[in-house]
Amino acid sequence: MTQRISWSGIVGHKKTIARLKQTIANDRVPHSLIFAGKDGIGKKLAARIFAAALLCKNRDLCGECESCRLFAAGSHPDYAEILPEGKTLKSIKIDQIREMQKEAARFPILSSCRVFVVDDAHLMNEAAGNSLLKTIEEPTGDIKFIFVTSNPDALLSTVVSRSVPITFGQLADEETEIVIKNLGFTDRAAEFAAAADGSPGYALRLKDENGLAIFQNAADFLTNIEKFNIDAALNRSEEFAKWPKEQINDWLMHLNSLLRDLLILSAEAGKVYTDNAMGGRLIRIMPFFTKEKLLLAMAHIADSRQKFSANVNVQLFMDSFFIRMIEIIGR
Repeated sequence: MTQRISWSGIVGHKKTIARLKQTIANDRVPHSLIFAGKDGIGKKLAARIFAAALLCKNRDLCGECESCRLFAAGSHPDYAEILPEGKTLKSIKIDQIREMQKEAARFPILSSCRVFVVDDAHLMNEAAGNSLLKTIEEPTGDIKFIFVTSNPDALLSTVVSRSVPITFGQLADEETEIVIKNLGFTDRAAEFAAAADGSPGYALRLKDENGLAIFQNAADFLTNIEKFNIDAALNRSEEFAKWPKEQINDWLMHLNSLLRDLLILSAEAGKVYTDNAMGGRLIRIMPFFTKEKLLLAMAHIADSRQKFSANVNVQLFMDSFFIRMIEIIGR
């Protein structure tokens, strides 16, 4: 049984979707686009639906034409996806690109164009990117390439310079909650949505890995910041030395998102945590943070996350991290 492909299947991203629809309506779709944004926010879904609209006989996702029916069934002859391959270190290899080029050189079978979606395009190796260059520069016929990425800075320059960027922002908590409920995940959905930092995909990962406890740990640290001192820092570092590095990175990400929400609250530029107790906990600690301190703390976390990706002694690294946090808060 097939399911109709529809723009309404995309939650959020209203301005971005409106822009994509307009390019189709005006018949001004670039031959190469980059769909960029953080993991788990619906970029690939948007790429598929955009592709289906381009291939639709009526260019409006009618759901009735042969193109729409075949796309929904996963068997459209003018559409293909290229995914990274590999058991451990995944990448998009030159053989995959050469196969795509063979397909791109053929005339469309059913629709007026051919569409190729390259997922995690930042994992394309240099040889593959160089091989793709001529196809992007001089496409044979009406071909559309959509490069989906969560790390646009890592994309090959050969792709970036010849593509139009389309940016997807993170979802609001309410939108994240809608997505994960639609996926059948209703237990504590609001809490997971708040912890997911605008990414339904990450919310599902939190659920699978009991990750909500990491978010609560970061929240407890921040909302008890007035009690934090050198002794507490050293104890924390010893505790973190037993954690997997991925969980520490998640903890740092959660801490950054909470500081960002504090910044929003302090500026009264928007509402966060409107219906749960976290808002009250954040408001209580607002006197400990000026705008300058919040920005310094967030910059420190960003710098620490980048350095943490290297091979470091976790306990010493976290000692340094927490001592610097104490210095920032005490300024």
